[in-house]
Parts: sequence; structure tokens; C-alpha cells
Amino acid sequence: MECLNIDLVKSRMKELGLSQRELSRQIQLSVETLSQWLSGDNFPHPKNLLELGKALNLPYKHLVISEAGNEPVVAFRKRRNSKTTDQHIQRAQEMGRSLECLAPHLPFDKLSRPPALIDPKPEYHYVQAAAQGESDGAGRGRRSATPPTGW
Repeated sequence: MECLNIDLVKSRMKELGLSQRELSRQIQLSVETLSQWLSGDNFPHPKNLLELGKALNLPYKHLVISEAGNEPVVAFRKRRNSKTTDQHIQRAQEMGRSLECLAPHLPFDKLSRPPALIDPKPEYHYVQAAAQGESDGAGRGRRSATPPTGW
């Protein structure tokens, strides 16, 4: 989760001699909105964050504090039309943290390069052989597959 570096914004406003009213005029938004940002009640939209950074001459990495620290980044599949809840994210992050000790043992040289197909053809046997090669490379067992009739 990210939050605005309020102390830095306020000190930069003081350095530049800007009041909330003057700064809000510069970045073309209401004083109330700026006040909500500076009290931590609201977080600026990306466009407004960019304008705030320009007005105060602050880069994004100083303007925003990331509270996540070293949280794992997770991506997962879910069923159609289901909503991602905080519980889903929390569970996925817990799994990521529990798998962290395995990371040094992963074969990143194989995981970071996508497979390259040589002279690809839209033929069943070619696709089957390519899939089998990837399956064997990933350490999965061989499955027998019979091509459908008419291929």
C-alpha cells in the first residue's frame, strides 16, 4: 500500500513559501482535496500526483511512501465474475511468504527464458512434441496422448 509522504510535502511547501490555497491553484484542484491529502484521508489520483510532484519539484520515489516493504507480489486465477477480496490477497501473500525459502533453489535460468519453437507448424504431432518437451523440461511425467481422429 502506498501513502503520500505528507511531512516532505509540507516541508517543501514551507521551503517554497506555498500555502495550501496557492498550491491547490497551481495544480488546479480544490483546497479541500489538497487538505484531504495532507491529512492522510485521501490519496491523489496518478494525474494529480504527477502535478503535485511537478509543483513541488519532487520525484515520485520521494513523494510516495510504500508501506508494503518486502511483500510478495502475487497473481492468481479466479473464477469468472468472482470478486477479489482482501482475504484472497492476504492468503496469496501468506503463501508467497511461506514459499520465500524455496526461491534460492529454483532454476531461474530455465524459468526466466520462454521456450522457443523451431519452425512451428499447426500440426497436432508437432504441437504434441513441443508440449512434451516443455513438460519434460519442467520435470513432469510423460502422458500418453492419442491424436483425435481426422488430424
